[in-house]
Amino acid sequence: AKARAAIEAMAVGCAVVLCDAKGLGPMVTTANFARLRPNNFGFRTLVDEPAIEKIVTAIQTYDPTDAARVRDLVRSEADVSDAVNEIVRMYEEVISENAERATDSVAELRALGAYLQTLDCIIKQLPV
Repeated sequence: AKARAAIEAMAVGCAVVLCDAKGLGPMVTTANFARLRPNNFGFRTLVDEPAIEKIVTAIQTYDPTDAARVRDLVRSEADVSDAVNEIVRMYEEVISENAERATDSVAELRALGAYLQTLDCIIKQLPV
């Protein structure tokens, strides 16, 4: 698994090898948790080719005691209420920083239009 699926699996106590069809990462352990967490256990952690031998090697590092410790880490660090509180705090900070700022709706619409134009070429490249 990777990203959210990996986090959900770890939260219920599963040992997780970070993997998808395009890449392979390590088994998540207490030793590498802090290094992998900032990348959300996502695609940036998938640094190897997903070859059978490498997957078997990762699985062979399984330690049930460490998997339980990883579960506890995920439950303490990936708690949704903490994430929501942090998002709300950031919104409040941005709102208060800009409360006294004069608005220019024409300039804002131009900036939005320019941004949407940059997305146009990206969206056209996405597979359907």
